[in-house]
Amino acid sequence: MNIDVGYEIPNQKTSPYSQDMNAKDFNSHQTNKTSKLEGIEIISLENTNATDIRASLRRNFIKKVLGILIIQLIITTISIGVTFIDQENTRQFMRNHQYGLWIALGVSLCVIILLACYRNAFRKVPLNYILLFIYTLSTAYLLASIAAASKSTSVLFASGFTLFAVFVIATYAWKAKKDLTKKMSFVMALFSVLLMGLIFGLIFRSNILNVIIGAGFGLVFSFLFAIDVQRLSGRYEQKYSLDDYIIASLDLYIDIVQIFLSVLGISNFANN
Repeated sequence: MNIDVGYEIPNQKTSPYSQDMNAKDFNSHQTNKTSKLEGIEIISLENTNATDIRASLRRNFIKKVLGILIIQLIITTISIGVTFIDQENTRQFMRNHQYGLWIALGVSLCVIILLACYRNAFRKVPLNYILLFIYTLSTAYLLASIAAASKSTSVLFASGFTLFAVFVIATYAWKAKKDLTKKMSFVMALFSVLLMGLIFGLIFRSNILNVIIGAGFGLVFSFLFAIDVQRLSGRYEQKYSLDDYIIASLDLYIDIVQIFLSVLGISNFANN
């Protein structure tokens, strides 16, 4: 027996183009996805290369600054060492030629003022090297004059203590997570107070006050040395630009010299 249901079930036919279109859409989606991934990889690679380049430039900058600083310290050490060869004759020479001491002091102060007020002058070659050479020679002569007037034991103690302090401070500043460069304004304010105290010490001729002020200057320049080391590393808020290699070496050299002078002054006071 045949039963007629009265309607036919329509045949579901697939368009001959549907499969092609789906394949094309899929391929297009995959292509876009691949392009995006490749774009991300290229950007990531470019960022990595830029980071590596900046790190390489900073390493070269640090090597250049430390090389200049070492040359400055060698010249200064030789100048002080000469006074130990014949200390009596050196002292007599310094007494007979005191104008040399004052000239060296004046030249050093002029270069420091120029460094503070016209820092761009220390970014221009060869002017920056000339100023560096002049300041290093004048400071070396100044330190040699002070060393000649001091006891040999005091000079040796100050040299050894300064070397040890510089190593410890530099190691701490380089590895410290705390950003010391943010404390620059506080250190400069303390430096201004010590300058006023130094003026009072010179007026009233108080040896004890001068020793206290000298110790204060030693602490201030120790802090400044730590700040300058962090600025040299380039990993903190304040940092030297790559054109500041002469400025950086001078800053570090001034810090070390002032630490040495502070320790030498205290040592001379203790020996006397």
